[in-house]
Formats: sequence, structure tokens, C-alpha cells
Amino acid sequence: MQQQLLSHAVNLFKSDRPTDIALIQIWIPTLQHFAATSTPLKASPLACCAAWLARSDSNPALIDFSRHLYSEGLREVRNALRAPDAILEDETLGACLALAVFEVIECPDKCRAAYEWHRRACVRLVQMRGAKAHRDGVGHELFLAIRLHGIFYGFEQRRPNFLSTREWLTVPWELHPKDDLHALADILARGPALLQKADTLALKPLSQSLPTLLTILSRLLDIDDDLAHFHHTLQTKHPGPLYWESATEPPNLHFPSPKLAALITLLWSLETMVWSSLEGIHAGLAQTHSLPYLPPSPRTERFTALAPQAHWQHAVRRIVRSVAYCLETTKSTAPPGIGVALEIVIDVLRGKGEGAGGCVLELREAERAREEMGRRWVAILLN
Repeated sequence: MQQQLLSHAVNLFKSDRPTDIALIQIWIPTLQHFAATSTPLKASPLACCAAWLARSDSNPALIDFSRHLYSEGLREVRNALRAPDAILEDETLGACLALAVFEVIECPDKCRAAYEWHRRACVRLVQMRGAKAHRDGVGHELFLAIRLHGIFYGFEQRRPNFLSTREWLTVPWELHPKDDLHALADILARGPALLQKADTLALKPLSQSLPTLLTILSRLLDIDDDLAHFHHTLQTKHPGPLYWESATEPPNLHFPSPKLAALITLLWSLETMVWSSLEGIHAGLAQTHSLPYLPPSPRTERFTALAPQAHWQHAVRRIVRSVAYCLETTKSTAPPGIGVALEIVIDVLRGKGEGAGGCVLELREAERAREEMGRRWVAILLN
């Protein structure tokens, strides 16, 4: 039965997924690898397959079976992590990732603790294996699947990890081109270092904090320039509009494909983070009457003339207006691009206080959309 389930999942995911950014689409090469080998670590990916198929088919019995497989997978992974000859194998890393993805889909304990543990294990295993182990084959596919988990782990720790170093930004792609998603992730990977530097501001008196603040400002403007360049490059690759308004009321946004929708909403969410941060710096410098003392340059002149709040509010509203399209065009698969974008939007707006930075309605819409995604696809969003 387990082998039949695995084969069925491989065929289904190959034929019924509209975007290669989908949560389970990344599993196709890994599932094929597991199906073709005699590894004792099959319970974890099978648990993922069963949980996903159970949600697609509304099958409670399959959910129970997936949880049984998950328990079995935990035992298998513990044994592999204790074995020197197995700990660095592709199958061990794939099984650890499968446990993390199962927690994203099902979240059986109604909290994120187990997911966080599995994610830390995946990131640690990737680091132990070294960058060269992820240049080709299943190792490369697994790295691509884990990378965003690891980058967001850096955000939560508020400090950069090895994934932001030059080696890890280049070596895994020596044999394969870097796609648009991971080009965008390169920009995202610079965020944790800025958070770490921002945390040092609270430890300094105002008279000593201006140099650090100016460094953060310069790096944020660098990121903003890179995001604008990424958008321009994306536009040149795809003739025609990247999005347009529907004829419905209120007008929602439509896209050429679900893949582009996921990518563009993620881009807008990064712009939201950057411009929200620029707004905070702008306000801080204005309150301390420091704006006139910025070093003169075209970049600082551009910054002093900005209206950062209007820019990030516009990005937030475009993301919220994209939700209907993303949910409608991905009925049989979770749309993680919009899921990540909503998580970022909600975090930014809640950080603005009671008034949500003038986007109270957008915050409510984003929370409702996240709850619907949690009910339909990824239960971790409910916890």
C-alpha cells in the first residue's frame, strides 16, 4: 500500500500542479528518488503525500493514516541521525524536510514547535553537508526546497546564517541556472543582517546611533534598487502586463499565470518590508531634526523626498487584491507565494499598532485569507 501511495502521489503531483512554486511540487524529484530506492526512510515523505491527498479528497481516514506514518517517520529519522553513515545522506535530509512539511500541512499539535524543530534540523544538516553537496541531483532539489525555510529562520533569529554567505549564494548553482524565485531569495537573504544591526541601535545613545542608522538606510536603498531591477528583468522576460484589474467590484488583480502571481506577490511583500522600514527611519530622523544633516547625494535626496508610507500601503493593497486570483487558480494546491506574502503583510501591519498604519481593512482581509488557507491547505497558518 505504501509503494502504491508513493507512486500515486508522484503521478498526481506531476500532472495536477499549476505552478512549480507550489508546496508539494518541489517534492517531485525527491518522491521519484524515494520511490526508486530501497531506503528505510520512506514513512516521512509518505506521511506528506497522505496528508496532502487527504486534504485534496477530504478523506479523514487518510488523515489518520498520515499521522501514523508521521510517527513512524519520526522513529526512522531519529535512527538515521544517530548513524554516522546515514546522517549526511540525501534520504535523511529529505525525510527531515518531509517531517517539516507535514507539520506545515497538518500541524497536529496546534502549535509551531515541532515545525521549528524540524526546520532547525534541516538547516543544520544542509550546513553539515556543505555547499558542494547541493549542486546537482536530489541534493540540489532538496536545497532549493529548504532554502526559504532557512532564510526565514534567520529573520526569526534576527541574525544572518550561512545561507547569506557568498559560498551558499553561488556554489549550489554552479551546475544549474538560478530561477526567478531564488534570485528574489538572494535579496531576501540580506534582511537578517539588517535586523541584527537595527537591534544594536537600542543599545546606543541617539548621538552615537546616526552612523549605524545611515548604514541601514544605505543598505535598504540598495535592496530597494535591486527589487526594482528584479521587477524590470521580470517585465522583460514576460511581454505584456504582469497583472491587471478584473472587471469585478471591487476590482481584483489577475495575472498571466499562478506562478507569476506567486512571484509578484512575494516581490510586493519584500517591498512592503523595505518601505515600512524606510518609513521608520524617515520618521526617526525627522523627529530628531537629523534629515538636513544627511550626507548629500542623489540617494539621500531621493530618500528625503520620499513618501514611504504611501508606497508600502500601495503594495499591501495590491497583495490583498491578489488573494482571490491566487486562491481560485490553485484549488488543488496551496499557493505558498501568497501565503508568505500574507504572513509578511500581517506582521508589518500588526507592528504599526492599533491603526495598522492606515490599513485596518487590509489587515482584516489578510487575516481572513490566511485563515481560509489554513482550513483548506496549510494548517500551520491557523497556529
